[in-house]
Amino acid sequence: MATTTDTLEQRIAEWRTYLCRRQAIHACDVDELEDHLRDQIGALGENLVLLVNLGGSVLLFTRFLAGRGSFARIERWLTAYLPVYAVWAWIVVVLFPILIGFA
Repeated sequence: MATTTDTLEQRIAEWRTYLCRRQAIHACDVDELEDHLRDQIGALGENLVLLVNLGGSVLLFTRFLAGRGSFARIERWLTAYLPVYAVWAWIVVVLFPILIGFA
């Protein structure tokens, strides 16, 4: 059974082969595109973390402005979400080089 890492690496290898066969794209350009693709995979995770945080914050601020929530609840949400950023930072620093093959 193939792991997610193997599948991702296989798909990237297929993509590289496809692009290298095209005469209009040089190998150095393919390398740059691959680096950009790997960076975008990392950025997608960061965007998801931010989306959840902002979504929760908007919901709580809306409740606060409507008079149905307290500011303390917003503070608790923002403070409790800090470990999520720490976990994401750990994933990027420790796991990404392994999973995505960052150099």
